[in-house]
Order: sequence, then structure tokens, then C-alpha cells
Amino acid sequence: MIDNSISGRETWEIEEAIPIATEIENATIEQERINSTWVRQNIIKLGKMFGADFKGHEEEATELLMQIDACRQVRRMEPPTDIQKAKYKGANELKNLITFDVQFKDSVGRNKGKRNAQVEL
Repeated sequence: MIDNSISGRETWEIEEAIPIATEIENATIEQERINSTWVRQNIIKLGKMFGADFKGHEEEATELLMQIDACRQVRRMEPPTDIQKAKYKGANELKNLITFDVQFKDSVGRNKGKRNAQVEL
């Protein structure tokens, strides 16, 4: 504590100085360690599907999945470059075929052009 020698009224408390750069580095390291739910879920899935044990390699596995997740999020932000096709194109074509109704004459047989071929003008 330092007293103001001029007025004698004010007392200042001095705290120990902490370098700012250290605090920023610690904050960024902590933010990087915060895993998204996708990363946590996929670490669990990988362990179950392949019987993988990440003991001793948790940081490497997490880092790899975080890189994959970052790429996924970048791709989500990009506008689609492909022309979107109709999702139900095949179903719509089948529906149109069902409603396609043609009335054929049952009594008239098929004329193969062998006899009585008439040309109407």
C-alpha cells in the first residue's frame, strides 16, 4: 500500500503485475481445448466402431477431429456450387405415369398394313 504524501487521505493498493501476453495465450489455449459436440461424439464413435483406445493419444485424436470439424464448418459456409436437382424427381415421374390415361379402342384390331390399307387425305 502506498499513501499519498501530499494529502494523506488517499491510499492505493498495488497489485502484482501480470504480463498481458501470457493471459491472452492462456485464453486461446483454453478456447482451443473446448471441443465441439461433434468432436466428442466422433471420438466416442471411433472408439466403439474400431475398438480404438486413445489412452496417451487423446490430444492427437482430438486435434485431428478438430481439424476435420473446422473443414466441415468452412464447407457449410460456402454457397453451393452444384445445381440442385429435385429430390423427388423419380417419384414425380412415376406419379405422372400413373395419371397418364390413354383410351384405346378395344373393338378395333391392330392394322399391320397388310390388307385394306387406306390413306385418308
